[in-house]
Amino acid sequence: MTVFNADEPAHHPSAITAADPNWRLHLLALFGVLILTCFLYAPRLKDFFLSDDFSLLWTCVRPEGFFANNGWLTGSAESWTSAFRFMPASSLSGLLIYQFTGMDPLGWHLTNLLLHLINAVLAGILLIRFLRSRWAAIGASAFFAVHFIHAEPVIWVSGRTSVLVTTFILASLVVESKSRGRTWGAARWAGLVLALLAYMTKEDAVVVPLLLWLVPSTPMTALEGLQKRPGWIRAELSELRVRAKALWPYWIMGGVYLATRIGAIAQATSEAAYRIELSWNIIKNALFVSVANLFPLDFRAALEHWNRWYNSGELSALPDFLLSHQGIVVGAVAAAVIWLTVILWGNRVARRLAIFMFVAAGPILLFRGTGERLVYLSSAGGAAAIAAIFAGWHVTFRETLGRAGRYVAAALAVLLVILNAGWLRQRATNWETAAQVSQTITDAARTLAKDLPRDARIQVSDLPDNVDGAWVFRTSFQYAFVIYADRPDVTVISTTAASTLTAGEVLRFRWDGATFVSVD
Repeated sequence: MTVFNADEPAHHPSAITAADPNWRLHLLALFGVLILTCFLYAPRLKDFFLSDDFSLLWTCVRPEGFFANNGWLTGSAESWTSAFRFMPASSLSGLLIYQFTGMDPLGWHLTNLLLHLINAVLAGILLIRFLRSRWAAIGASAFFAVHFIHAEPVIWVSGRTSVLVTTFILASLVVESKSRGRTWGAARWAGLVLALLAYMTKEDAVVVPLLLWLVPSTPMTALEGLQKRPGWIRAELSELRVRAKALWPYWIMGGVYLATRIGAIAQATSEAAYRIELSWNIIKNALFVSVANLFPLDFRAALEHWNRWYNSGELSALPDFLLSHQGIVVGAVAAAVIWLTVILWGNRVARRLAIFMFVAAGPILLFRGTGERLVYLSSAGGAAAIAAIFAGWHVTFRETLGRAGRYVAAALAVLLVILNAGWLRQRATNWETAAQVSQTITDAARTLAKDLPRDARIQVSDLPDNVDGAWVFRTSFQYAFVIYADRPDVTVISTTAASTLTAGEVLRFRWDGATFVSVD
């Protein structure tokens, strides 16, 4: 029995049928990956809501919230720049979850988990479009499913947009690439519909045509990926030209989408999270993507110092920043060297998937904001690239070490899955603590609301921003107060900073870690 068969027969690679003698073992391994994933995330299915979740709930609770994103369709005072954030598919999915589960966190968390499991399977199928190896595909699914960086998008309810857009994008890639984009059959129409849904979910979908362009016309074996035959570069460039022509409907769709959004993006100069930054920020984001796909380093403190230095514009402070974060700097340099090595000297499949990883991260490379949920789509390419590397190692170890070499790559892959599972579980603990803090604050808000006069204006300070990177109340306390305290008449000004005087008749309170204390 082959443990990590990197050179399977040349029949259609996506078909797992009874004709394949190992199909039951493949399905059993995939099922085991999904069970492990459920085991890791199951303890967090009942965790309370956090931060942005409350604005999402308010969108669903209010009658005019249908299809609305931050009230854009309801004629509120929202800036017109939110037009490029219009996400009806995401809003509708939230509304449907609310209709079935209400404000029970279980339904929201379970939806994220189910979408994540689907994405893990799609990541494996996507690798089959590059590489004829079902064991490598299962490895890609495993690396993606238990990746430590996915704690934020999967556990945090508000991460659903990143998870959902990845579902539509990967499904579009898998469906479209099945026909290799040459005909106007059912696969082409399904791919276009899925791409359209991705565009209506989150702006990350702008990279869909580029990702499709990277999918090869014909998958290869791991051995073929290792071999660099004469003229292979010219052959790949020729294939890319042919592929680009075949994908013309996606180029048009992407161009229309970008044209309707670029004006809003260009005008959003005051919205730091959505401002194009063609400067040092791209280097920082590229390093973030590189590290996030390999090492479980904590960027939270480093990003705070980086933003302080970056906003000050003092280049002389850069050496101090680097010296004060030597561990992260070493990890970032190591990750950059690893991915650069894969792109320049790795096997042909791993190279293309590594490029896929950085292209998928394009929306955060060009914008100022970074976050673990934002590399969710990118990590599908990273997981597949790592699986392709292991497939190449399997061939090499088998040729150099003989019979024992057949098991080396498989053992290393299993070890990597175990390490990621441990790191993921550790990060999930932070989100558990954050949820407990959030529920404590919300319960205290109910108590506070009982003693407030009608139409009161209150200021709440010292709310915890995050627990080791797990968001608590950086935003949306106003909506939490309205929903759970049932006081829509109360205006809430909240901040994670120390209390400051606000003009007007405002009742001021400070969070002391257990209750709200009046500071007037």
